[in-house]
Amino acid sequence: MNCQDFREKMFLYPEVDEEFFTHLRNCDECRREFEEFLEIEKKLKEKVNEEDEIVREWDRVYIKVINTLRYEKIKRQVYIFILLLLEVFIFSLVFIIRYRLVRFFIQNPSLFVLTLKSLFQIFSQFNFYLFVILLLVFIYQTTKLHGKYK
Repeated sequence: MNCQDFREKMFLYPEVDEEFFTHLRNCDECRREFEEFLEIEKKLKEKVNEEDEIVREWDRVYIKVINTLRYEKIKRQVYIFILLLLEVFIFSLVFIIRYRLVRFFIQNPSLFVLTLKSLFQIFSQFNFYLFVILLLVFIYQTTKLHGKYK
């Protein structure tokens, strides 16, 4: 085998024949080239492994961010659901109280009208405050979420 044949077969390493190794033992120049080839191949493998490690790290970070965002979204939805349930409960309670008061004050129409106006005013104010509280909680949660990822 001559040096030119060796150089061509070098890129097929490790699937080479015995003639390749015989020439490698006898030719110093080809041995030096082969050592450089192995060193370059080793550095390339290390570089690929480093890049794979970086990709795996980014995958871990991505999964962690996605899971955190999903958790925050579910938490916000639960807060809104609880506040809406609270509003429905309060509305029902006001309706029941109004119904009982109407039955109780049915004998005196002027007292009934006064009571009804008062209850509607109280309910309107309370409903407004509940809306403001819901809005503030939503704003707090949103700013808290954005503050986490700055």
